[in-house]
Amino acid sequence: MFKTLTATFESAEALKNVKAEIVSADIAGFPQEKIFIDKDKKEIKVITPTAIEAQIREIFQDHDAKNVTEREWKE
Repeated sequence: MFKTLTATFESAEALKNVKAEIVSADIAGFPQEKIFIDKDKKEIKVITPTAIEAQIREIFQDHDAKNVTEREWKE
């Protein structure tokens, strides 16, 4: 099962850092095509398996996400 986690941040720099952390050693091998950034809204969306959802949420929290929402992902 997958979820879409969406987080809003204060800056575009935070978006860049969050994406880098997700695709780096913290969650090795996470596919970049599952990460979507909207610089205008300062928002990042991640389609994640529920097995690593907690890790994604922790990364969002570490970078001071203003708001995090979730939805079930259906292909």
